[in-house]
Amino acid sequence: MPSSNRGMLGRGNGTITVIEEPVMRSYRRKAKIVFYLTAVITGALGATVAASKWHPVIALGVGLVLALITGTIVGAVVAAWPIIRALWWWTPETVIGGSVIYGWIELAEHTTLFYRLAVMAVSPHPDQPGHVVPSHPAPHAHLLFGIHHRQPHRQPAADLVGTPHPGRGTRVDLAAPRPVAG
Repeated sequence: MPSSNRGMLGRGNGTITVIEEPVMRSYRRKAKIVFYLTAVITGALGATVAASKWHPVIALGVGLVLALITGTIVGAVVAAWPIIRALWWWTPETVIGGSVIYGWIELAEHTTLFYRLAVMAVSPHPDQPGHVVPSHPAPHAHLLFGIHHRQPHRQPAADLVGTPHPGRGTRVDLAAPRPVAG
């Protein structure tokens, strides 16, 4: 179950868990199993093949070195797989963001102020109709792109659907009328 990042007064502490601890533990356990399995198989095969050319003691040493190298590489890939998968998942956003930054730098270096202002004038602004607001904006996108718009406050679904009250059952206030300030 994901842990809450809420501190005092319901404010977050700024940390975001990308990969949960049980998932990382599971992949570390799988990585150990894969390491030993790969090391045994490649060590035995490497020593057998090396024994056909060299002395058996040297072949055993070559097999052990080969086992440690291949087992470590394969185990590291299995242990890092959740991170690799997360990086792969965010590749399109990273490439698009980098392209926008690179494009703006190139535009700024090769044009005059008039053309840069014209590009900004025709670019969509968050307050214009037709602007698509991302469903999960980057927490520091305003630092990179100069975006300064407010997201409407979103109330958690648990607050809308129902909250248990001791001794009174469940309160459902999804369609409750709200007073209009006038």
